[in-house]
Amino acid sequence: ILNAAEKKKLEEDRLRSQNRLDRKIDRIVQERPLLGNAPVILKVKEHIQRYAATHANVLITGESGSGKELIARNIHYQSARKYENFVTVNCAAIPDELIESELFGFVKGAFTGAKEDKAGLFDQANQGTIFLDEISELPYQAQAKLLRVLETGELDKIGRKKSYTVDVRVISATNKNLKELMKSNHFREDLYYRLNILRIQAPAVRERTDDIRGLIEYFVGHHCRDLSITIPKITDSAWKILEQFHWPGNVRQLKNVVQRLVILSNERITKEVVHMALDLQGQDSISSLVNPVFSTDNILPLKEVEQSFRTQYFEFVRQHSKTDTEAAGKLGLAPPNFHRMCKELGLK
Repeated sequence: ILNAAEKKKLEEDRLRSQNRLDRKIDRIVQERPLLGNAPVILKVKEHIQRYAATHANVLITGESGSGKELIARNIHYQSARKYENFVTVNCAAIPDELIESELFGFVKGAFTGAKEDKAGLFDQANQGTIFLDEISELPYQAQAKLLRVLETGELDKIGRKKSYTVDVRVISATNKNLKELMKSNHFREDLYYRLNILRIQAPAVRERTDDIRGLIEYFVGHHCRDLSITIPKITDSAWKILEQFHWPGNVRQLKNVVQRLVILSNERITKEVVHMALDLQGQDSISSLVNPVFSTDNILPLKEVEQSFRTQYFEFVRQHSKTDTEAAGKLGLAPPNFHRMCKELGLK
């Protein structure tokens, strides 16, 4: 009887812990929901549900700012690995000479300055999921080691004589055309096929225009709660501009613009407020800068002109470069600095 009572107590404790974990995961998903009911986003949700039931690797493609990391998180938190770690790696933000030690770790004494063992990101993601964002920026030499992990599960730490195994699901993402990079020998063909077992295309905002109103309403509410202010009313003329805007930076740009709208508005978001918010990275700023900058009718603050020019020029260089590393080189910037500046401009 005593053993049965103890066993019951242990089982009740286990169920309470399980319920706490489930509530925590539900809260994580609710804080960053995958919004929208357009056909393209419903197809993405269907793929997420189907792919979450497997352990296969997934490649997510799509334009910058279209929500690739959010898709990856949803796959993880709907899968059997949801109680384990979800580790995010931005391959473009790590210098080439450090990428292998960051991903796979090293042992004490492996090289000068290695004073203690370091667990790699694959170690941290063991039994869970690792998200390799901007996989196209991964150096060619590191691609070979990643391929070995995908094929055998064996991890080679720098300075370690023996390899050991890890169980990690790999979800990768890119806004580049990997097939074109394969033709120019910048991306391994065998790695591509290992990553691209399952595939999801993250849709651009212009492909889901019916969702724009819902996205804006959600982010307005989100930012108002964050700032503890009353939700402003959006006028019909303001809605017309917002719904017709092409959103080249996709959901990330939309979120940033909405934050500006909330800060600039005073109980009402009008057409004028929308124009002010879009001037920094919108269509109107491009036309005002290109034709002409030195106009006495529309003298903009220097800070706005600089921000708008940087956004246009960075986007122009990225469009005419095969990779972000190449774009950084053309601008004379280190890849991590280029990545940071792109994020500040709302391009990533």
